[in-house]
Amino acid sequence: MMARESLDVIVESVVVGSLPIIEELQREQLDAGRKSDGKRILPEYAESTIKRKIRKGQPTDRVTLRDKGIFYAGVKATFSRTDMVINITSVDVKTKFLVEGYGAKIFGLNTDFLG
Repeated sequence: MMARESLDVIVESVVVGSLPIIEELQREQLDAGRKSDGKRILPEYAESTIKRKIRKGQPTDRVTLRDKGIFYAGVKATFSRTDMVINITSVDVKTKFLVEGYGAKIFGLNTDFLG
């Protein structure tokens, strides 16, 4: 029989090794305009933002929270062994404002992106 501590170490190793994949899945989910509950990211972009995105060749049919890519590049997943929880955020300075405007559920993977 395996000790609980040994199992925790194995789980931690597997999860930590998967964090880069989780970060990529989070970026894909954001790009699809979806939150962790599967709902669309709302509110929709302002008309001025839509015009700017058209000029940049970026999608306007959904909110992606992507402009220059800094927010996406800052997506970071961490694992808390104490709580056995994966936390996802972005280290970009705009993160606080995006969470205030669009809600905390912009982070976390919904069932469509868990595989």
